[in-house]
Amino acid sequence: MAKYFKCGYTVIARRAYDQKFIDFQSYQNFAREAVQQYLEKKQIGSGGGDYYSTAASRVDRRFFDLLLGSVSEGRTLYTDAFRLTNTNRTTFSNLAEKMRGVG
Repeated sequence: MAKYFKCGYTVIARRAYDQKFIDFQSYQNFAREAVQQYLEKKQIGSGGGDYYSTAASRVDRRFFDLLLGSVSEGRTLYTDAFRLTNTNRTTFSNLAEKMRGVG
């Protein structure tokens, strides 16, 4: 239900308690278990994603290769390349290195 309504499991438990589908003790047990699961998940840590992998997946490889060639030949300004790829100077350089390593 939490995924269907796009909310937390504790919210579902609270609504069930408010509507008298469960008693207060059940609600407290559910909330305590939800907090414990959250803390365990936080300790394990998901590590997050790799920004440059995500950015590389958003830019077409062929387009980026052509853009890099155009920038290196001086036909396209770096500022235009940054705008076209939604990057900045540092991110563009790192993205270029990431894209060269792929494929």
